[in-house]
Amino acid sequence: MMDVTLRRNLLINLTGLALPTLVSLVTVPLYIKVLGVDRFGVMTLVWVLVGYFTLCDFGISLAGEKRIARALAVADRTDIALTFWSALWTSLVTGLIGAVILWGVAGAYFHWATHAPEALLNEVTRALPWIALSIPVGNVALVFAGAISAAERFSVFNINQTIGTVMFQVLPVTAAFVFAPTLQVALCTAVIARAISALMLGVAAVRVLEIDTVQRAQRACVRALFGYGRWLQLTVAANMIGESLDRVVVGALQPPRFVTYYAVPQNLVSRLNLLSGALSRTLFPRLAAAPREEAVEIAHHALGFLQTLLTPVTIGALFVLEPFLRSWVGQELSSSSGEIGRIMILGVWLGGQTTVARNLMLAQGKEAGVAHVSLLLLPAFALLLWGGVYVFGIQGAVMAVLVRGVAEYAALLRLCGMRARPLVHEMAPHLVFVALALLLASHVDGWLPCLAAGTALALCNMGWSLHSSATFRDVAKSAWRRVSPRPTPDGAAPDVAAPANHEGKT
Repeated sequence: MMDVTLRRNLLINLTGLALPTLVSLVTVPLYIKVLGVDRFGVMTLVWVLVGYFTLCDFGISLAGEKRIARALAVADRTDIALTFWSALWTSLVTGLIGAVILWGVAGAYFHWATHAPEALLNEVTRALPWIALSIPVGNVALVFAGAISAAERFSVFNINQTIGTVMFQVLPVTAAFVFAPTLQVALCTAVIARAISALMLGVAAVRVLEIDTVQRAQRACVRALFGYGRWLQLTVAANMIGESLDRVVVGALQPPRFVTYYAVPQNLVSRLNLLSGALSRTLFPRLAAAPREEAVEIAHHALGFLQTLLTPVTIGALFVLEPFLRSWVGQELSSSSGEIGRIMILGVWLGGQTTVARNLMLAQGKEAGVAHVSLLLLPAFALLLWGGVYVFGIQGAVMAVLVRGVAEYAALLRLCGMRARPLVHEMAPHLVFVALALLLASHVDGWLPCLAAGTALALCNMGWSLHSSATFRDVAKSAWRRVSPRPTPDGAAPDVAAPANHEGKT
């Protein structure tokens, strides 16, 4: 079973991821309105390129998180500080190297590999110094975030991360509206917001780990971090390329507006990753510190718990996606994006479960196996994606992504150490509900019918989960006890609840 601490940390992480998502629901239409469809599409490609260069982290941040988590488990204060500073200085240096490389290649990429108009290419060129600066800033932010997560201080992490993410979303579109609707203004402001966020995370990390002196990187520690990180880096590289290659190929074969048609539902649907992302962030330090048998048991229960929570949300999303897009970004975008968005939702449902298996392997030192799966799938995915977009347009891209997700989940289940047959048996009923929702959603139109159908099917799925999942029953009972009034000794509900004593609790 997932213990109380894991559930509490999951709720904290979920809240921290949900708040910026609510902000993005407001800012994305504003970006499209202020910058325009083509400029927003080019900015999407800029962040895809920046995402590739976060590979200059070389897995140091996650390797540092794993090592700090184990040092905290045995209260080794010396190794905590040594790992923190070694990871920080190493990531800063590799980030600066990445910034120089990006500055040199970004201009050529946008001129030769996209269909962007000349005016937008000039705006990107003027913004290149700021785009390059985002690489070292992002690298050190990852180290700070990993250090806080290693200590399982998720409330501290999420407060700082939420503030930083909201700034990153709000400030650029505000600056574009106030000063000029150009990529140079928006990207410059975004990097400044990211730098402020990194500084906040750094101050929080130093306080959480109780670090009081600055140290130099130690060669042996850096070597150990790279030793873990080399396979992890291959995994991150393959996954990052795989997860963004669809937009790159769409941008290479289609005009910029089709990147927007693809990216808008993708950005929206990706918010369903909140639950799996929060669960992964919560589990990783625990899985890294636990013995193998205990880690497998934790991951198994977590996977079942994720299915019971994510499936009704997925069902609801399948029904309301198209009417929501129509209200959110207008008829033109919704008519082009609704159908592919539903396929994306199915991919997110599957990908969330894949994340649990992947994190179990990474936490338990099987990063080489994860890397092999990712690297073997990437060439086949690239060929399938290119052919799909060339023949079917953006519909071909989303189908290629779904095929890749199915193949990756099957491979990781075989390698992660969890028994696949019970997991597939538990997943099958939820898959039936999702498939039924996917079929019905394309035949239901309008807010009220979609809400009614989605709610009814989601409630049926939750009823099945209450019947079949002991973990879900425990969570439901715990939630009911929290919200239901506690009777007094004579059987009557109290008029006023006594205040709880939180003295001494953190």
